[in-house]
Amino acid sequence: LFTLLVSGFVITGCSISLEGKHFWIIRTNPIKTSTIFLSKVFVNVLIAGLFVLIGFPFILSFVELSNCWWFIVVPIVSSVLSSLIGLTINLNFPKLEWDREESVVKSSLSSLLSIFLPMILSLIPFVVYIVSLNKVITPFSFVYFLVMYDLILILLLCLWLKKHGEEALYNAAVHKS
Repeated sequence: LFTLLVSGFVITGCSISLEGKHFWIIRTNPIKTSTIFLSKVFVNVLIAGLFVLIGFPFILSFVELSNCWWFIVVPIVSSVLSSLIGLTINLNFPKLEWDREESVVKSSLSSLLSIFLPMILSLIPFVVYIVSLNKVITPFSFVYFLVMYDLILILLLCLWLKKHGEEALYNAAVHKS
């Protein structure tokens, strides 16, 4: 549940679009594309991480101290995944022309997809576990599986961003929505 909540917190889903009319600043600055992407992901993970740390004492009241670190690792890894998904979606569906910021945040395709896609991708392993794997593997083994699942998706998104991210960023101005 904690992971699902964190995965629904995605500010990178509109972070490129919010540049709007000032997008030319990103395009002309001598900053590496990877630095731009990392900064946007880091802000999202930092804010989500604060929620994880605030909720951690509550989790401690229900879980053994020896297993509690998973309740920090899994949501943070999930937050990195959600951030990368949001960034990738926003690079593919930017909305750079807008009159009010709320039109980008509340009614753009990238914001909608950035909220629901990470939640769906987080739900898939849980549904598979509940439906068929809960009698085969232990909950602790499932947590390892969940982290590996997220890390594989993170790796795939990082590879996509490395290969196509710069081109998508600098072509975003052409995709006026």
